[in-house]
Amino acid sequence: MAIHSLKSQSALDSLKNIAWGSQDTNAVLTYYELGKTYTSISLDSSAKYLLVGAELADQLDFTNGKIVTYRSLGSVKGRQGAYEEALSWLEKGKQLIQEKKLPIMNRVDFLINEGAAHYFAGFLGKAIEPYIEAVEICRANGFDQKRGMLLNNLGIFYRNLNRFDEAIKIYEESYALRTEMKDTMGIANILFNMSAAYGKNQAYDIAVEKLDEALSLYRILKSENDIVRCELSKGTTLTDAEKYKEALDVLVPLGERQNLNLEPSSTLVLRLTLAKLHVHFKGYNAANQHLNLIQDFVMESDFSKEKAEFSKLKADVMEGLGQFKEANAYRKQFISIFEEKTETESQALLKEMETKYLTLEKDNEIALLNSENEISNLKLKASNQRNLGLAIGIGLFGLLSFFLYRLYRRVKSQNATISKANHEKEILLKEIHHRVKNNLQVVSSLLGLQSRFVDDEAALEAIKTGRSRVQSMSILHQNLYRNENLKSIKIKKYFEDLGQNLFDTYKLNERNISFDADIDDLELDIDVVVPLGLITNELVSNALKHAFTSHDAGKISLSIKEATGYISLTVSDSGKGIESTTLPERSNSLGLQLIKSFSEKLNAKVEISNTKGTTFKISFKPEKLINSAA
Repeated sequence: MAIHSLKSQSALDSLKNIAWGSQDTNAVLTYYELGKTYTSISLDSSAKYLLVGAELADQLDFTNGKIVTYRSLGSVKGRQGAYEEALSWLEKGKQLIQEKKLPIMNRVDFLINEGAAHYFAGFLGKAIEPYIEAVEICRANGFDQKRGMLLNNLGIFYRNLNRFDEAIKIYEESYALRTEMKDTMGIANILFNMSAAYGKNQAYDIAVEKLDEALSLYRILKSENDIVRCELSKGTTLTDAEKYKEALDVLVPLGERQNLNLEPSSTLVLRLTLAKLHVHFKGYNAANQHLNLIQDFVMESDFSKEKAEFSKLKADVMEGLGQFKEANAYRKQFISIFEEKTETESQALLKEMETKYLTLEKDNEIALLNSENEISNLKLKASNQRNLGLAIGIGLFGLLSFFLYRLYRRVKSQNATISKANHEKEILLKEIHHRVKNNLQVVSSLLGLQSRFVDDEAALEAIKTGRSRVQSMSILHQNLYRNENLKSIKIKKYFEDLGQNLFDTYKLNERNISFDADIDDLELDIDVVVPLGLITNELVSNALKHAFTSHDAGKISLSIKEATGYISLTVSDSGKGIESTTLPERSNSLGLQLIKSFSEKLNAKVEISNTKGTTFKISFKPEKLINSAA
């Protein structure tokens, strides 16, 4: 009985009558069909029927019934948010497959649902592992069609984790497989997904190139919905690349078409992007028309990102139309939505961190206790057996060897478990650094937005200084996320980015002030880089703000050098110089207080010179110099 034929209530009622009228294997399969059918109607009803089917399959010891109901229960429970229950059903199914030596494709299906359960619970890093195992099983057994599907989903997981280089490699493998299979639609879909990864990685030209290839295939296939979807993605990618005229040429015809078959979220993206483009070209009336088309829907939806973007664009449009009161109201609405969104993401991150870390710590603690108990038991047995005498010494030696071998195998297995847990911690830490970076950027954006409502020069200067400190930390977490070693960071790029960001913040590129960086290619512990980065931020900021008068030309230099185990940070400018050559014990300047405090944290020596400008030299010996270039 095919579930796709169940179009009416009478068909559902017929299935229920079949199920309730018997207690045999046909009833199990009927409950399974009911459960599958109800997944698109009511997950609660679906779970109820599947549970009855699973219990009946257990009573009848009906292997096929167990497999289909366990697998579907794992899927439905995962979608309901019953994470532990979903994993329990799926693990039960995998054990049955192993005991009964069922076809390996069954394990692939359970691994897919396990990955989906992790995904629905928000644990993307954990979702990857069962998918990788399933891919390898498919590769070993020639299940190319299934492997192509798995690779596509795996690429999406990596993309959602912002691990774009890995996503692209996955898509390339899938592309080669689809090409070999001559699967035109599959090739087009992979090109579309690949373009999204390149776009997120800011390789916009390659992203557009992949979209054009996909478009040509979708047109050959006459797949109208995919053509529209692809054109929309091309327009948004061109917008991200700041190729606004080309983006308009692509998106305006889409916006004028009638009966576009787009998902609600895609419709929002289309109208918001068109509004953004019209605002860029000061076409405020046209932008307002697009925003008005979606206003009611977006504000009643759960799309927080789109709500925030709508409010910001509406504020810009109202300002452009001279309606300043309305503009101010929308800008306040934008700030409120942005703050709420940031708070929600922060709470979700904290919950995820707590769940993952408690689980990992619990697993590690159990593994450690097991090892200690084994060792204690082994010592006790060895001690008792030694008292039996020389007559059975050879037997004791053999028994001891057996226990040592068993202990070796156990410890080896437990070490693998701990190693896996540590790997998951690394994935989590990378995700944490990335989200911290995102949240810091949100704070920076909010400070920048707030500065537009402040007229007092001193307050503006305080906001700008605070923003530079936040951006310093944001750049640090961005570099940590991209680094393989989460406890250290290669400082050359970080400090070069930091200096350039400060120049951009204070908008001094328009003046004749240059920035020069001479930084050794060192890798330092994060506990050293944090205070060093904040000291650098204060020194360079002070030079930018105070060293030069409004018409001066000059130069600011940043140097970080290592010699005989000592690190020297030097910031110098060719400006007017300062009076004092020592850091004051007390100061009204927060910047000087920070420099003094962080220098003490590093146990550093501070030297100040006021010859031909100002030079600060901070010298210290880190506890651990991780690496330096030859």
